[in-house]
Amino acid sequence: MSCEKIKLYYFNYVTDDLSTLTPSSEDTNFPVSNLKTPLRTKVFRSTSSSCNIVIDTATTEQISDLLVLPSSIDNQFGFTGDLTIEANATNSWSSPAFSTTLTPNRENNFGIATFDTAQSYRFWRVSASSGASYAELADVFLGKAFTPGKNVDFNWTYSEKDISKITSNRYGQKYIDKITTLKEESLSIKFLTKDELEDFYSFANFVGKNKPFYIVLDNGESFSPNREFFAGKFYLRSDITYTNVAYNYYNLNMRVEECT
Repeated sequence: MSCEKIKLYYFNYVTDDLSTLTPSSEDTNFPVSNLKTPLRTKVFRSTSSSCNIVIDTATTEQISDLLVLPSSIDNQFGFTGDLTIEANATNSWSSPAFSTTLTPNRENNFGIATFDTAQSYRFWRVSASSGASYAELADVFLGKAFTPGKNVDFNWTYSEKDISKITSNRYGQKYIDKITTLKEESLSIKFLTKDELEDFYSFANFVGKNKPFYIVLDNGESFSPNREFFAGKFYLRSDITYTNVAYNYYNLNMRVEECT
């Protein structure tokens, strides 16, 4: 185990406007275009128990990670076993140049595949299967991780906010509409140099408060049960604040809330 820096994933070739997604089959009520939205309640479903989706990134791009999350309605992955991930220079799959698998962490509802080396291909294929009459994918990230110049400082916080709707009658009896929980994290990074700050600012400027991104807080599993435990898909809850604490050094604080 090693103490690795926080990983942020924000430029997603699945949702990029230039990329096209082509499924092997598609339920018209749950089209593959749902994967282009940030909402994990809008899922893609095939019309058979196994399916694949070809992702054409339009140009050859360097890819190092694929992440997958389940629907936020039931927090259950809509496939069984592993995902198969393949890549090729052309849209031909008899003998792809690259192939690997992703085993999702079903207890923590997050799946990560980090390749040993970044792969540069235009076409990617993700294959899934289930024991049901369809296979389902709710949220897929394909791209690279951004690693800030410094790691998250101590005293970061993590919570899961229960957003169930609770009402009470005149006798104090509770009526509960059980919904889900929202992960929230408060993080700070200290003593970034001006160059490291510029790199981080590029990330912050891209996502703003309107684009989701993914956090893997402890990829090396040095202080958590597993790397998926504190991981998630988030929005910024408020603007990032930057503090100049010394010549050429900056601290920043950020608060994030889960994207469902």
